[in-house]
Amino acid sequence: MQGETQKKLDVLSNELFMQRTEWSGHLAGMASEEMDLPYQIPAQYPRGPYLLVFDPLDGSSNIDVNVSVGSIFSVLRAPKEVINSRFWEAPAKRYVDECLAGKTGVRGKDFNMRWIASMVAEAHCILMRGGVFMYPRDTKDPLKPGRLRLLYEANPVGMLMEQAGGRASTGREPMMDMVPTSLHQRIGLVFGSKNEVERIERYHREPAQAKEGEPLFASRSLFRD
Repeated sequence: MQGETQKKLDVLSNELFMQRTEWSGHLAGMASEEMDLPYQIPAQYPRGPYLLVFDPLDGSSNIDVNVSVGSIFSVLRAPKEVINSRFWEAPAKRYVDECLAGKTGVRGKDFNMRWIASMVAEAHCILMRGGVFMYPRDTKDPLKPGRLRLLYEANPVGMLMEQAGGRASTGREPMMDMVPTSLHQRIGLVFGSKNEVERIERYHREPAQAKEGEPLFASRSLFRD
């Protein structure tokens, strides 16, 4: 909106842009002059490799005098590195690299990915559809071996996943085996489909096989078949 008065036709044009493009499978996200924040592609739609940035109706302030108006847009390739993946430990990078490689990689199949930025929403999607959530430990701040809080976030969600037949882990050990050492203790968390979480745990036991220094996206933490 950029501090300008938003006209009804601006809003309608903006909504039309999103409705006509969000489901296409070509976009990773979009940004508009009419929105304060970037727009994430909803989880129910496939995600693609591009970003759409646009002014849905340039010149709309002149509509009442019948001056020509139009839409301006750019299509950009989405960056491959968009959480702080460069700080991830090698086993986590290895797992995500293999998922990104799709059919051409060692997994031999393609995966979908998404990032809702809400662990409650991610957990709900996994319980309904399967998949795996990753917010792994990283090396950015040695004093914080993870971002999520053990007592308030990781433990409750971990219990739900285990009860549903899935698995929750730090990547190294089962989440339900973790004994808190402080009230606001932070921790890395991986949860979801049992086989996928166990694969990530196995990669942590095989650090010598991990690939170092390869570029990696980081805005999405959920993969599913």
